[in-house]
Amino acid sequence: MLIYIGIGAFVILLSVIFRVAAAFRLTIPLLYALLAPTLFSKWFYANYELANIIGYALLALAGLSWVISLIRKIRAFMAERREERFSEEILRRRIRESTEVDENGYRIVNTDGLYR
Repeated sequence: MLIYIGIGAFVILLSVIFRVAAAFRLTIPLLYALLAPTLFSKWFYANYELANIIGYALLALAGLSWVISLIRKIRAFMAERREERFSEEILRRRIRESTEVDENGYRIVNTDGLYR
């Protein structure tokens, strides 16, 4: 009975590890770290330095993907903010140039094409 609980806990722990690795885009380096020393143990230990370089390269590629994602998020944020400022400036100009007045005395401003 205790063996089954231990196996179940191991499977749950492995599942959590792979979910966290997938969230951080570390699935391929994790699979390499698990499979290379076990399935390819002769090659792994015969070419230990090369195997480590491959593992570090996989981690570096994951880090590079993080950096690229961060740069894309920053660019998207900056483009969105730039678009908001541009729309605000157009709205200010339209408010200044508005001449139509409704029955309550409020200015009528055309907002077509400002917001999505």
